Amino acid sequence: MASLPLEIIHRIFQFVATDEDNQCELLSSSAYWSCPLRTQEVLWTHRIDVERRAWNTWVTFRMLCRACNELISDRMGHSAVDVGTETDFRIVVPRGQSRSTSLKRFRAFDMAGCFDDLWSILNVNNETMESFFVERGNAPNEIECGYSLPSAGLVYSTFPRLTTFTHRTNAATEWFSFRNLVELLRYSPELKHLTIFQLAGPQSEEDASQLMQNQGAPACQLSSLHIRRVRRMNGEMLKHIVANSHESLWQLTFVLESAVSIFTRSHLVDRGVARAMDICDAFEPCKQIETLRMADLMYDGSPSVGEQRREVFNRESPLSSVVEKLTSGLTHLQTLELCGTIKLEALYDRHEILVPFKLKSLFIDRYYQYRFDRVGFQLRRDKGPFSQLEKLALDEQVEFNALADASEWERFRETCQRRGVQLRIHRDNPLRNLEVEPDSLAAQFERLAVQPL
Repeated sequence: MASLPLEIIHRIFQFVATDEDNQCELLSSSAYWSCPLRTQEVLWTHRIDVERRAWNTWVTFRMLCRACNELISDRMGHSAVDVGTETDFRIVVPRGQSRSTSLKRFRAFDMAGCFDDLWSILNVNNETMESFFVERGNAPNEIECGYSLPSAGLVYSTFPRLTTFTHRTNAATEWFSFRNLVELLRYSPELKHLTIFQLAGPQSEEDASQLMQNQGAPACQLSSLHIRRVRRMNGEMLKHIVANSHESLWQLTFVLESAVSIFTRSHLVDRGVARAMDICDAFEPCKQIETLRMADLMYDGSPSVGEQRREVFNRESPLSSVVEKLTSGLTHLQTLELCGTIKLEALYDRHEILVPFKLKSLFIDRYYQYRFDRVGFQLRRDKGPFSQLEKLALDEQVEFNALADASEWERFRETCQRRGVQLRIHRDNPLRNLEVEPDSLAAQFERLAVQPL
């Protein structure tokens, strides 16, 4: 609904509100004031069938409007949104709804970190909350804020209806504690979709082991899991998160990245996980994964002057071995997205070494030793990991290098077109990646050439 142009809806209701008498001055109207009677007779005879079909259409539209109104009323009637800033923290609820009304959905967007009020909203509405979303795009760092932001404090609450929990933050002081996550997994039996930015483990492995033993195994079966930026995490903690989701998890995202306040980049930077293979050991039992996204942004290169926009990476990410081992057992994998210095030779192998999956979508960003010629070779094959590929996204650096051989680039594009593969170039500038896809709903509305009212 957020992407649906409101002028389309306005135009529909404007048309509905226009009476036939008001159309008599339109040349297209069968009631045009200077139209001869015989012509009107022909037009009106033809119009009988048109009106019958139009009436049926309006009946359907009316039913849809009623259903839509009920859905929107129900959704907004049990929802709230926080649109706070550094100086203004307020919660907006729909008109006519009391602040004391039980909430099903809550979305918070602020710039000053997570307040106790946010977690109290979750705890107070623990029996009814279905979706909880918190996002902070520019919260204070350690220098600006010398204390840790408040913990979630979920130990006394159960969430019988919670299905979606999203905690996204860029605040260097704000880490979602592993203790809170263990409690959330334990007391949210219906939780399906979990997103955590900046997950921090206990100070010692002994504390972590005692915590997991005291709380018990998760009660939920996750469908999607997104983790970005971790610290003090080990294999046992990661295993605990998906302990009950080996057969249900179909989407996994894991990003290694420094906190925003850490500006230095060296081999001594803590990745947040004791061993890279701990990640593999934790998620390897999840054999139903269809979408896998892995990124190593610890050495994220800065754009440089000119066309050669970033330095050549000379370090191979430890996630390479993780991805290679993980994908070797994913027979249902359809979408693979890699970012950073991650290398996966199995995708480019020219021999008959078989991978267990047939990709439908592939995206490799911030490439490491990208095998452009081998990607083209795999696309031309009738078998292999690209035999069922539908979407392919290339890093713009790959395009820049490939254009050095114009004939090879043109051959590559022709292969994609012949195979029906949708080719997209991913740009470094995020705003340049917001182009409307030609087959999207927004593009179809654009082709209608409807002007705003």
